[in-house]
Amino acid sequence: MIKHLDKKALSNVSSIANYLSDELIESHPQLTTKFDLIVASSVCSFLPDYETTLTVLKSRLKQGGTLVQWDWLATDESSNIGLSEHRVNQAFKASGFTTIKITTPFMMNSSKGNMQVIMAMGIK
Repeated sequence: MIKHLDKKALSNVSSIANYLSDELIESHPQLTTKFDLIVASSVCSFLPDYETTLTVLKSRLKQGGTLVQWDWLATDESSNIGLSEHRVNQAFKASGFTTIKITTPFMMNSSKGNMQVIMAMGIK
């Protein structure tokens, strides 16, 4: 998807294809900005260290800023697809988000059957 985005050559968009880390932020000036809103859609369950990434994302938010996350809901803690509501809740709490809201707003049909979506929102 990044290659398709880059082909559009949008003047106000810069793409970065890498895992978010303090080192990455330091090497990309556009990441030093603090944001009002960060949206992570169907990405967090694929991260090698979800909990640490949430802490880094929170550091990029302005005070009062919001992180919204969408992912597949895991059926249990040992599932290799998605994230469990418990894990998401614990990660948001451990990262220091104040207001945390977790919902399962809808289900999607796929070749693997019906899959529930989890949405999490945290405010810095």
